[in-house]
Amino acid sequence: DDDRTTRFAISSMLKKAGYAVTAVGDGAQALRNIQKTNFALAFLDVWMPELTGLEVLARVRLGESHPKVIIMTSDGTPDNVLRAIREQAYEYVSKPFPPKEAVELAERALKQNVSPPIEVISAKPHWVELLIPCTREAAERIQSFLMKLEADLPEDVRSTIGLAFRELVLNAVEWGGKLDPNRKVRIAYVRSS
Repeated sequence: DDDRTTRFAISSMLKKAGYAVTAVGDGAQALRNIQKTNFALAFLDVWMPELTGLEVLARVRLGESHPKVIIMTSDGTPDNVLRAIREQAYEYVSKPFPPKEAVELAERALKQNVSPPIEVISAKPHWVELLIPCTREAAERIQSFLMKLEADLPEDVRSTIGLAFRELVLNAVEWGGKLDPNRKVRIAYVRSS
């Protein structure tokens, strides 16, 4: 993160929780560190000097080191959320968030086994179509991403729809896909005006 206060707060909480942490303030340095050290997890801000977090994520996917990546931003535009999905970010979180949430995110990301990636068929703000592996973890992650897309709905309605969507996806991966990570479920999100 290029914001010194945010970087310090998150890295301090992670260090207190027992994690080894390397913190930098720009995307180019983050990419260099990831390329030379085998990190398990990276927190990347979308807007950083030299390279954005999304550019770092795209380049990391092409390299030898493949840490799970959590994208952080105060700019939750649909394009950023969709690009994070396309580039296979593990999670996408809106800032500000309590620094202790970084520990919860790290614990969740690091305890999950590596599963096949979520494949993006279409990623436009009004139409998202994905193939997700038949795992509970993938279903939870997709719900988290899609709930961040703009829906112009009151928060209580949005929450209710999110829970219903979660149940539908979980039923698909559990009953249709038999929780076999080698099988995939196709899901689509359509937004009409």
